[in-house]
Amino acid sequence: MGRIVVLVGLTGHIELLRPFLEYYAGLGADHFLVHINERKGRRAFIDAARAVLRDYAHTVTDVWTGRFDYFRKIQHELHVVSAHCAESDWVLMPDLDELHEFPCPLPELFRMCEERGCNAVRGRFLDRVAEGGELPKLSAIRCLFSQFPYAAQITHPVLHASPHVLAAARGFVPKLRHELTDGAPVLAGSPPRFLPGALATAHHFKWSRNAISRMRDRYRWYKSLYKSGKSEFSFYREGKRLLNYLDAHGGRFDLSDPLLEVAWDGRCLFPSHAPSVECLCPVRVAPKAATPSSRE
Repeated sequence: MGRIVVLVGLTGHIELLRPFLEYYAGLGADHFLVHINERKGRRAFIDAARAVLRDYAHTVTDVWTGRFDYFRKIQHELHVVSAHCAESDWVLMPDLDELHEFPCPLPELFRMCEERGCNAVRGRFLDRVAEGGELPKLSAIRCLFSQFPYAAQITHPVLHASPHVLAAARGFVPKLRHELTDGAPVLAGSPPRFLPGALATAHHFKWSRNAISRMRDRYRWYKSLYKSGKSEFSFYREGKRLLNYLDAHGGRFDLSDPLLEVAWDGRCLFPSHAPSVECLCPVRVAPKAATPSSRE
């Protein structure tokens, strides 16, 4: 088995970067590929990101310019993976606001994939929500699980977006891409062979104060692109559905809404040695040791 590589894009939420790196280093990641979207007036943001990244070995930073959009991001990811990943590497692909929980330790999981001829691991979103359903300002030093102690379903029932994620894939697939076919993520250029019985939980820490302002901005931007004839941006409607929900519920998520399937979750998945995390969670959970079933 090759390296365990984490590929992540950085467009905002600088306060999430250090906890993100510590979490995945705790899972056993060997290398980080961080691509940063540079725009006018963001020099201080990029300098701050590089200051954090200097504390982590085996990190490659790549900067791309211009206004962010989803498909430009995907194109840049293809370039970064092709340039820096070997055929034997396993690449994790979380967004910066996602901490993926796997069914067993990563080396064990990827060895099983290789033994069974599988090249990908699927995942499913579990949205995290703050106390009272509020959208808080993120703290850089408090544990994310402490800040968002509720687990809920928002991505699919509210946005009508796919609940699935492509959690990991072999580096021999140079054209990594998040496509959705009938609601399931696939690999461009190679048929997905997902490990049966293995499903990552993508803890999704998206719902903070800053995220909503960015969503409003991207909703307007993607809508304008769609109206100009770019039909691939039809997913702009997802942002509108979320904004409509918040407007109808006083700017927060209604924890009593049965649509959201809200449940309190007091666990913390951060490694105990993570120095930058102030954890107030009742339970700290060690990495799982159980192996996935051989059946779906």
